Amino acid sequence: MPKGFAGMGFKDLRLMNQAMLARQAWRLIAFPDSLCARVLRARYFHDGKLLERGPAGDASQTWRTVEYGLDLLKQGVISRIGDGRSTQIWRDNWLPRGYGLKSVGPRRSCRLRWVRHLIDDNGSWDETAIRRYFFPCDVSEILKIKLPVNSSADFVAWHYEKSGTFSVHSAYRLALHSHYGVGDTGGSSNSEQGRAGWKKLWQVKVPSKVSVFAMKIVSNGLPTRVNKKYRHLEQQDTCQLCGQQAEDAYHALVVCPHALALRQPMRDHWRLPAEHTLFWTGPDWLLMLVHNNSLEVLANLFMLLWHTWNIRNKMIHENIVPFLAGSVTYLTRYMHSLLNIRQQGEVEDQKGKRSLEITGGWH
Repeated sequence: MPKGFAGMGFKDLRLMNQAMLARQAWRLIAFPDSLCARVLRARYFHDGKLLERGPAGDASQTWRTVEYGLDLLKQGVISRIGDGRSTQIWRDNWLPRGYGLKSVGPRRSCRLRWVRHLIDDNGSWDETAIRRYFFPCDVSEILKIKLPVNSSADFVAWHYEKSGTFSVHSAYRLALHSHYGVGDTGGSSNSEQGRAGWKKLWQVKVPSKVSVFAMKIVSNGLPTRVNKKYRHLEQQDTCQLCGQQAEDAYHALVVCPHALALRQPMRDHWRLPAEHTLFWTGPDWLLMLVHNNSLEVLANLFMLLWHTWNIRNKMIHENIVPFLAGSVTYLTRYMHSLLNIRQQGEVEDQKGKRSLEITGGWH
């Protein structure tokens, strides 16, 4: 999933699989005389109109996979207008714009069916009819289409490549847009501000393990007592360190007295978000902080939250209570080492490991 959608930047394998299956459906259109196309056409689309074919009730598993790819293919194919005789005005994709290749619908009752009805005897667009039956957003797109000087038949092309030829890469981008990028599902993580926050989160210059930790906070993926109780792994959700409130990520990292005890002395060494801004704003409280603070402040905050969680684990699972001064020393020296490495421009070794000469403090 893309980093802007609460992911780690890896490809969505399900959508990639659909994009590759869409290529197989495209080959049935591009190579209609191939043996595979002729066999499937004889069984499933006798009239040769693959793009108008609905789901088959008694299809084989092979055809089911083609239909799965065909669902994506139908979103990206477009009819390039020649004489307009084979392109239906209200059903086919034929308006070359970013997304939504069909007309939004007629402004008034209209009996026109084929695009050829919008072309006058001189081979130009009938602007009067177009403005009469189409909404302005469609009118501007239709009039941009250049009609061929010599009459030629309409043909099918892939809209998202300049060459008109299908590619898995552009089909995958279309699948991502359709699955993640259209509309707002209600949570701020999927809104424009939320997506910008996710991208900024991954831009913070901290070790990868700390970035992943921050991602888990926003995704509610930390094994807090609240999450464990929800999954029936714990009977109680009360914080084991303070015993005052239910332990979710916000409590464990911000509200708990043990978190506050470390945060206060760290303010003498680091720039951190003001205390009055560390209030609960909902499940996306960390994304709100990401949106409102600089990358430098966020790097300090992420490192602090990460170390606070490590201390919490040591105290609960190993009965080790680290010295507060040791934790402050550890964090300041850790960040100092990271800054020195970046300033010196040293290249990491092939395994991506590096020893950070940190002395003193608790690890």
